[in-house]
Amino acid sequence: MYQVKHTITGSEPLTLTEVKNFLKISYTLDDAFITELITSARALTEKLCGLSLVVDSIEYYTTDFEDSYLLPFPEHDAIVEVKIGGVVTTDYIKTGLVQFEIEPNITQTYDTFSFYAKYTTKGTLPQGLKDVLLKIVADMYENRNAQAISQMAMALLLPFKKYC
Repeated sequence: MYQVKHTITGSEPLTLTEVKNFLKISYTLDDAFITELITSARALTEKLCGLSLVVDSIEYYTTDFEDSYLLPFPEHDAIVEVKIGGVVTTDYIKTGLVQFEIEPNITQTYDTFSFYAKYTTKGTLPQGLKDVLLKIVADMYENRNAQAISQMAMALLLPFKKYC
């Protein structure tokens, strides 16, 4: 099992103005709430689809020993750092254009093995997914007392679940 830490460095894929225009809202009373919904909808969509929709710095960590590690949340931009057993290394092979896979060259044994990679993402949002994201924010706005994402939202996200 692995752990992932996101540090968002880019802006949200939807603007408050875009969402308010979509919802046909002209008043400012709900602006803060809508802004929170944009962030929540994006984070939920990223989690369910396995994509990074904003420019992001991601830290991936595992203690599982594998021949290679397929880094989650594409579209990847650059590897910042790789550590094996807590030691920074450049002794690995990186493959993949959109989703990186790291194959470390492990030449020693470890009492406690760990693999860590820090990398950045491009924050690509396909137009079709942007439309779905707008609909999810609208659904969350209209059903603000709901405890979970609606079945409609789940169905809209299904075609984008490429990397899960």
